[in-house]
Amino acid sequence: MIGLVQGTVQFVDDRSCVVLTSGGVGYEIFATGTALAALTIGAPATFHVFTSVREDAITLYGFSSPDEKKLFLMLTDVDKVGPRIGLSILSSGTVPQIIGAIMAGNAAFFSAISGIGKKTAEKILIDMRDKVHKIALSADVTPATGPDTADRQAREAEMGLIALGYHPSTVKAALAKITGKTTKRAEEIVREALGIIREQPKR
Repeated sequence: MIGLVQGTVQFVDDRSCVVLTSGGVGYEIFATGTALAALTIGAPATFHVFTSVREDAITLYGFSSPDEKKLFLMLTDVDKVGPRIGLSILSSGTVPQIIGAIMAGNAAFFSAISGIGKKTAEKILIDMRDKVHKIALSADVTPATGPDTADRQAREAEMGLIALGYHPSTVKAALAKITGKTTKRAEEIVREALGIIREQPKR
């Protein structure tokens, strides 16, 4: 299987690009809109690749990082989420933002994406909730300090809230108001913290 493609960009449209390797082979790679928009014809490009082999086609899907590829594979394991929708999800935000939305139980984030209805959005949250913890620490959403102790769920909730775009000081203030954090799951803490943050008067 092809796992990595490096070469020069020969063609780009809104769905895919063609990368010519040093060996003279041009690979068509389907990628996120964000990744494709960043390409320039004639410039070098590197993609971490997932090779999809079907009876009628061999298709390459390209990603900017190993974490993006891992998240894509996890998403496409969810029923009703195929490669096209998987790429649409990855085009809707960064890996930390998508992880944060899952940890926060934010179904609206996913149902706002074309091709995803309410039931599929809820299915993504249910199926992905525990899986995303495996890549949260290797992505950009990482705790600043501290060992993996009994407050791990609280720290994961903090990572998710920051990934959703809330300022770290706002997150810490909200978490400080939640009692019994060490006995709650990360998504429960996130929901309580979001309620506290939204109740705060706007300045």
